Amino acid sequence: MVFFVGNSLVSMYAKCGSIDVARHVFDKMPERDVVSWNALIDGLVQNGYDREALTLFDEMLAAGFEPDQVSFTSSLQACGHLGALQQAKWIHDLISQRGLLLNVKISNSLVAMYAKCGSLRVARQLFDCMSRTDLVLWNVMIAGYAQNGYANEGLGTLSANATCKHFAQLYYNGELAPSMFPFSSCGNSWQDVKPNCVTVISVLPACAHLTTLHQGKWIHRYIIKSGFELDVAVETGLVDMYAKCGSIEIARFLFDNMSNRNVISWNAMIAAYIQNAHAGEAMTLFNQMQQVNLKADIVSVVSVVSACANLAALRQDVVSWNTMISGYGMHGQGEDALMLFPQMQQTDINPDYITFICVLSACSHAGLVEKGWEYFECMSRDYCITPKEQHYACMVDLLGRAGCLG
Repeated sequence: MVFFVGNSLVSMYAKCGSIDVARHVFDKMPERDVVSWNALIDGLVQNGYDREALTLFDEMLAAGFEPDQVSFTSSLQACGHLGALQQAKWIHDLISQRGLLLNVKISNSLVAMYAKCGSLRVARQLFDCMSRTDLVLWNVMIAGYAQNGYANEGLGTLSANATCKHFAQLYYNGELAPSMFPFSSCGNSWQDVKPNCVTVISVLPACAHLTTLHQGKWIHRYIIKSGFELDVAVETGLVDMYAKCGSIEIARFLFDNMSNRNVISWNAMIAAYIQNAHAGEAMTLFNQMQQVNLKADIVSVVSVVSACANLAALRQDVVSWNTMISGYGMHGQGEDALMLFPQMQQTDINPDYITFICVLSACSHAGLVEKGWEYFECMSRDYCITPKEQHYACMVDLLGRAGCLG
C-alpha cells in the first residue's frame, strides 16, 4: 500500500508537469520499488529532463534495482532526444545481457533511438530483423531517413511499405512512379500496415529535399484518397513541399484553402515566399497574420527579418515598418517598438490600421497602458483611422494583462 500511494503521487505530479514535487515525493518515500523509479524516470523524460532521467537510471542500477521494460524504453527515449549514442549503446548491451531483445516495445524503442541518433544503418538492421513491424515503426524509419538527409532512402522505405498492398493499387493504376516502387515483394509480417498522417508528414520533406515534384504529387493524391487533407499538419507539409519544389502558386492555393491554420502554417507560407525570392509577399503575409490575431513566434520573426534583408531596404514602406514594430513588440521590447513610430513619421510614411494593431500589441506585451490609450485615441483623432475589431481586441488584452478590467 505504501508503494502504491507513493508511486501514484510521483506519477500524478510528473504527468501534471510538477517535476520538483514529484522528485520531492520520490526522495521522501521510505521504500521504493522499480515502479517508483520508472515513474520518475518516465516523468523526467516526458517533461524534457532527459539528462536527469539518464542520471536517475544510473542511480537505479547503483541502488541494486533491476530495470524492466519501462525503465529501458524511457531511458532509450531520453538517449534519442539527446543524441546520446554512446550511453544508448551501453543500455543496448544491458538489454542484450538480459535477453530482452525480443521484447517488441524494447525493440521498437531501440530502432527509434538509433534513428534519432542518426545511426540509420543499425536502426535498419534491427528493423529488418523484427518478426513484425507496426505503422509507428515504419514512420520512425521514414522520418529517420528524411531528417538525416537520406531522402531517397526515406522514399524507398515508403515504397517498401507501398508494396504491402495499400500503395500497390496506385502503382497498378499507373499513378505511382516506377522509381518509387523498387521492391518486388515484402514479407507477410507487415502486409496490413497502412500509411497514416504521420507517414505522409514524414515523407513529404524527403520530396521537398529532392525537389521531386512528381513524387510529391502522387503522395498528394494518396492524401486526398485517404482523407488526410483536412489534417493541419498534412496541409502544412504539402504547402512546404510544393514551395520547395518551386510551385509557389500551388503552395499559396493550398494555404488559402486550408480548413484550419496555425502559426506553423503561416510560417511555412512566409518561408515559401522567401525561398522563392518573393520577399515583399512574405512581409505582406506576415502583416496579414497580425490582422487575424495570430501571435507570431520566433520563426515568424526570423523569416520576416530575412525578407527585410532580401529587400535590402530599397523600399521602406509601411509594410516594412509594421513588420519591425511587430517584431519588437511580440518579444516584450515595447519601448523599442514605440520608438520606431516617430521614426516612421519622419520618413513621410503614414501609418495604416495595421500599424496601430502592431503598436497596441506592443503596448500590451510590455504593459504600457497609458501609451496604449494615447495611441488608441490618436489613431482616429490624428490619422482618421476608425478602430476595427482587432484594435478593440488589443485594448482588451492590454487592460486585461494590466488587471484593469475588474
